[in-house]
Amino acid sequence: MGNVTNFYPKSGSVHGGTLITVDGYHFSDDYQDNPIRIGVTDCMVEVSTPTQLKCRTEARVSAEVGDDDFIVLLKTYEEAVCGVDGGCKYTWTDTAKVSSYEVKFDDELNDYVLKLVGTGLNATLDNTEVLIDTMKQPVLNASDTELNVRITNMLSSVSLNTDIHLPAGHPDGLDDLNYKTGLVLTPRIHGITPAVGSLGGALIVADVRGIGNMSESVTIVSGTTNVCASVKIVKYGQVQCLTKENLVLTDGALALKVGDKTYDCIKSPACNYQTSATLLTVTSLTLDLAASTITIIGTGFSGFSTSLPHF
Repeated sequence: MGNVTNFYPKSGSVHGGTLITVDGYHFSDDYQDNPIRIGVTDCMVEVSTPTQLKCRTEARVSAEVGDDDFIVLLKTYEEAVCGVDGGCKYTWTDTAKVSSYEVKFDDELNDYVLKLVGTGLNATLDNTEVLIDTMKQPVLNASDTELNVRITNMLSSVSLNTDIHLPAGHPDGLDDLNYKTGLVLTPRIHGITPAVGSLGGALIVADVRGIGNMSESVTIVSGTTNVCASVKIVKYGQVQCLTKENLVLTDGALALKVGDKTYDCIKSPACNYQTSATLLTVTSLTLDLAASTITIIGTGFSGFSTSLPHF
């Protein structure tokens, strides 16, 4: 028979999100074997060992403050014995609240920052997590009334999926953030590397903020001309463009185009790019399987030392 010897914390938000640790014995290594209920509300098990379980609460079904029995079920769906002094009771609270939020670009960090203002957050750098599109973001500072979060990853320019894990769980007041306006980032292009490419086509990388892996209709343009034969968003903040063959460009700033909107370079001349009049010639290729290398012999490579040209 399994026993619960302790669980903590013994209170958390009616909006869910509280991480609860359960100590005891005769639990399972399989997280599906020991479901946890708080009254009729599930606490989803994330970690399971023979002596400890960790679960995160769902929102309370009744959405009201109050007390419920804390129940750990065994694989046989019998209730584990409660060995906690004072009994296995859990208290639902509603003390943490977010009253407003805003997103601004921080030039020093070179990233967008999400600022959340509220009350009763009880937040520190050690006890708080913020996830956007299920990806953890760095928390810059945290207090009882304010959180500042650096946005380093999003799936696109818009998100309706921000998860805030405070000590008490999810705060109240996240409807605008998760169901209405959400997070909206304006795409920003900060630079292009390399600055010189081949007439045969070159692989250039744009340093961008506000573009994620699921962003659509993204390309690099010179004026109204699309310079890319193909585009790949490698990760948030990095757009890779294979330039078109026989594309002649003089030294000038490239821009980012998303859909029908064009965004000029933020840090000119960091986005300047040109094609070289020097034609590259390859005279031989040598493959060394033992060293896993290819040696390319030719002429005209010196002008492209910062990037492998496309042939």
